[in-house]
Amino acid sequence: MGSESPSAKKDKKKDADPYAKKEKVEALTEEQKAAKIREIHSKEFMNFPTNSGISGAVFKSKELYFSNNASKETKFVEEIDNQSVCTDVKNFMIGPVFGSQDPTVPCAIIQFINKVDPQDKTQYGKISAVDETKFKSMQNLLGMCIENTNEMSATIKVSFDVQDVMKNIQGKMAEEEEREQSS
Repeated sequence: MGSESPSAKKDKKKDADPYAKKEKVEALTEEQKAAKIREIHSKEFMNFPTNSGISGAVFKSKELYFSNNASKETKFVEEIDNQSVCTDVKNFMIGPVFGSQDPTVPCAIIQFINKVDPQDKTQYGKISAVDETKFKSMQNLLGMCIENTNEMSATIKVSFDVQDVMKNIQGKMAEEEEREQSS
């Protein structure tokens, strides 16, 4: 079973209607939109054992790891080290990101899979020291973004919980009012 080249994936994306998803969202009722938002904010980040795969080793070592020959990496565990939809990993870069709350412990591990050659988009590129430098320059910013996203998601969840409680109270009050009127 072969994998798609970067150019085939690009062609598929080009054929997709970029406005179709927006139109689908606009067609939803307010209740359906709220349900979608609740679904998104109820999802948990993936947790994995820190003794498995390269991602676990990166979490422990707090060091970036990359390879331009993924097939020769014996510690690469597909279920943990490849959270992308890619089925044929050629190269990868896995790195820790740090937030401001605890800059000594990674708040996430980020996986970059199959770098595309900058000159020939139909070929895979080689991960280099330049890529490592780029990652390190944005590592802390990514961590702060993840922390902020987690905080916003928690706030939104609390907001939905309050809405649910208020709806329940309104329902009980309406039931009580009906009972009083019928007696």
